[in-house]
Amino acid sequence: MNNVHTIRLVGSLTRDPELQLSTGGRPSCELLLSGEEKVQGPAGERILPWMHGVLLTGPAARTAVEKYSKGQVLSIEGHLEQHTWKLGNGQKASVTRIRASSVERIELPDARFTTDQEGNVRLKGGVNEVVLQGKLLRTPDPRSTSAGTPLLHFPLVVMETYTDVDGLPNDTYHQFECVAWREVAKGMGQYSEGDVLRVQGRLKIDQWTDRKGEQHTATRVEASQLERIQVARQKPLQKGKKPRK
Repeated sequence: MNNVHTIRLVGSLTRDPELQLSTGGRPSCELLLSGEEKVQGPAGERILPWMHGVLLTGPAARTAVEKYSKGQVLSIEGHLEQHTWKLGNGQKASVTRIRASSVERIELPDARFTTDQEGNVRLKGGVNEVVLQGKLLRTPDPRSTSAGTPLLHFPLVVMETYTDVDGLPNDTYHQFECVAWREVAKGMGQYSEGDVLRVQGRLKIDQWTDRKGEQHTATRVEASQLERIQVARQKPLQKGKKPRK
C-alpha cells in the first residue's frame, strides 16, 4: 500500500529562524509560517487563519538560518509525522510535527498581509494542504454538535518505510487525528475499520478548556475530501511497533 502523509504550506515567516544544536551537535531550526485561507461552505465564506512550525535538521537548518528572515514568503513541502515519547510518570505523550523536505522563497508581487493581535504577520491567500492515505483505525461514530451540525472524529494510521542506520528497511506507523464536518462527515457512514482512505484537507490546531479548567491542544487534519482506496493486499498493522524517533 502506498501510504501518504504530505503537506504543502505557503505563508509568511513570522520570525527569524534560530539555530539549535542537539546534545550530539546536530543542528536544527524551526520555520514558523502563518497564513489565512478563504473556504466556501454552506454558511458562506470563512476566513481561516493558521500558524504552523516546520522542522529542519542537518545542513538544511544551517542554510535556512542564513537565507531566510522574518516577513519573507516561503513555500514548503514536507511530511507530517508523529513523535512519541515517555513522560516521567511512565505515560506516553505524542505530538504531530511537520518535517520539511524542500523550502523555497517565493516572490508574490500582489501579496497582501494582515496582522493578528500578537503582531504576527499572516499571508492572505496562503496555502495549507494536507494529503493522507492510510488505514481507518476504527469504524466512525457519527455525531452532531448542539446545533445539529454533523461532526466526526476519526484516526488514520499511516505506515512509513525508512532505512535505518544499518542500511536496513524498517517500518514505523503514524497515527493522525482527523475531523470531518457536514456533508463530508455524513459520507463517513459508508466506511469501516480497516478501510484504506485517501484524505485531503488542511492542518489545524484546536485549543480548548475542559470542565476542570485544564487547557488542551490537539493537531488535527480537517478533511475536505475523502476517497476509499481499493488495495489488493495490505500489510497488517503490527501492534506494539515503536515509532521512529
